[in-house]
Amino acid sequence: MRKVKKRKHILVADRESGFRFAVTVALRKGGFQVTDTGDGGEVIDTIHRAKAVGNPVDLVMADIRLPGFPCLKMLPAHEEKGSPVPVFFVTGLDDLGLLSGIRSRCSIAFDHIEKPFAPVELVERIDRILGHHEAAAAAGCQETPPG
Repeated sequence: MRKVKKRKHILVADRESGFRFAVTVALRKGGFQVTDTGDGGEVIDTIHRAKAVGNPVDLVMADIRLPGFPCLKMLPAHEEKGSPVPVFFVTGLDDLGLLSGIRSRCSIAFDHIEKPFAPVELVERIDRILGHHEAAAAAGCQETPPG
């Protein structure tokens, strides 16, 4: 009997519905399962609900300025609840200072991508992050963002 490989589950959290739609299409074409939300307050609850039904979120792709639950507050709460899911941020050029502050304070803030970006670049970056996350988990290592 052939074992079917589970598709990685990505949670896309962004305030712009059109952007969420485009990213969802790109990620599904890249072989991922995607859940999305426009409300930062739903991110942690969505992660826990998905885990409870046996379909855990493997990565959160979040707008760095997500309304409802600012990232600086979201990440420590996320870590405290025992959900070390890596976070991949979407930023604008003027968000780089904010990103630097988040990465210095939170171990799960992995990488970022600046708008605009090509769908193929997005899929490749997420594949790389997930590969690094899995390797670190298998080795029992403290994670650091991929180089």
